[in-house]
Amino acid sequence: MLEIENLTVRYGAFLAVDRVSLSVGEGIIVGLVGPNGAGKSSLVRVVSGLVQPVTGTVRFRELPLDGIPPHGRVDRGIAVVPEGRGLFPQMSVEENLLMGRYRRGMGNGARALMDHAFALFPILQERRRQLAGTLSGGQQQMLATGIMSEPQLLILDEPSLGLAPIVVDEIGRTLRRLKGEGVTILLVEQNAKLAADVADEIYVMQTGRISHHGAASDLMTDRSVMESFLSVQ
Repeated sequence: MLEIENLTVRYGAFLAVDRVSLSVGEGIIVGLVGPNGAGKSSLVRVVSGLVQPVTGTVRFRELPLDGIPPHGRVDRGIAVVPEGRGLFPQMSVEENLLMGRYRRGMGNGARALMDHAFALFPILQERRRQLAGTLSGGQQQMLATGIMSEPQLLILDEPSLGLAPIVVDEIGRTLRRLKGEGVTILLVEQNAKLAADVADEIYVMQTGRISHHGAASDLMTDRSVMESFLSVQ
């Protein structure tokens, strides 16, 4: 579904991503794990259309995304939940959900998708009139999950950041459920345990490069990879 080939990103003289290639197959969860500063968020920004790479190509369903603006990528079926969640804190839970539907239209489908979001996260239904900025961190992450745009590919950047372990476990269960509903997921994380628990494949990224790639079950038995995992938790 997503193919990234020979991607290089620079900010002035700083090399953030160094000739990275990775792919995300349809219907699976792929984890991209690495420490802070490894280049993971820069890669996400390129896929989002917010940063232009120095070299490399990004293809979605075999079509290049060159020249496609961020909103056009949403229209094609890519939803990105950025680090920090990107909510509208002075708007209600319900209003934030509807904003996530803006590019797709506000017809009957929007109400059905909102009901689906409430089924996934009942606490959001209880607090549908509450301002998003007053929710707990875990509730904000639930709200940010980008299902309202009916994504084919959902990219989450550090969804576990700052959350208690019990909430992280709930995020993991939600990701598995979304996968079961046919959503392809790229999970970008420092939390290697979460990635290992939910992902089918994992890429380990360090200092702008991919250092390891393989099935999650295989990587977790590789000592050198385990040392990398332990270093990023």
